[in-house]
Amino acid sequence: MQQKKWGFWVLTAFVVGNMVGAGIFMVPSTLAQTASPLGVTLAWLTTGFGVLMLALVFGNLAIRRPDLTTGPQSHAYALFSSPKKKKMAGFSMVWGYWVANWASNVAIITSFAGYLSLFFPIMKDTRLLFSIGSFNIEVGKLITFTICSILLWGTHIILTNGV
Repeated sequence: MQQKKWGFWVLTAFVVGNMVGAGIFMVPSTLAQTASPLGVTLAWLTTGFGVLMLALVFGNLAIRRPDLTTGPQSHAYALFSSPKKKKMAGFSMVWGYWVANWASNVAIITSFAGYLSLFFPIMKDTRLLFSIGSFNIEVGKLITFTICSILLWGTHIILTNGV
């Protein structure tokens, strides 16, 4: 059986859709409740500047070294001549990228759970199930945690199986 792979445009649409969904639609409503208009504007400008710089860095790397096609770690790996330094640079790049992806996936899934709570009010239920010291488990939080865990691990299984 031939394994299906996602192409460039499908992956690009997937990433852009996640950024739009989690960043543009969910964050402003939360940010507006807790920050001043000046703070919100500064946060958006800082984030936009950071995204622009990242895009310029990766664009510049792609133009300067089109032979490096295996990902951002290949640029870090190619930077050093010592085999030990090469491996450490490549590992550091991959590790940082991996941690950033986990954090962004959690943000996306948490945003999705926020959307779901509008349609399923039980996810906002504050009835206490049990308490251990100052640690309280509420009905809504337990349901939200369960849904987010299923979504996160379900996505992991789908992507590792190449679906």
